[in-house]
Amino acid sequence: HTYPPENVEIIYSSYKEAGKKLKEKLKKNKTQTLFHIDGRVRALHGSGILPKRFELASRRTGSILNFVGEGESWAYFDIWQRYEKLKIFRKRFWETLIKIGALLGILLSIIKVIEEFS
Repeated sequence: HTYPPENVEIIYSSYKEAGKKLKEKLKKNKTQTLFHIDGRVRALHGSGILPKRFELASRRTGSILNFVGEGESWAYFDIWQRYEKLKIFRKRFWETLIKIGALLGILLSIIKVIEEFS
């Protein structure tokens, strides 16, 4: 869909405003705000807004009717995506670190056993 520049500006300005408000809330109470953002994004995904927007569901297409709401949803998704990527990175890093530690432990045990019997 092609939208007039005025409507695109409405989306972008509501995105900026919602982003500022969310960042202020994150400064005040980070944990609660992240839970709120996660719930909002899950609701967006469950209701079909995200699959429709990113054309993940072939049967769901549509046009934007609420430009302010679209900008707010974009802000929620953007902040959620940043924190989710960081969470995934931390999890993968920790799993890799544990695997490396386990390998080092096994190697050191083998070396110690070889030293004892030689």
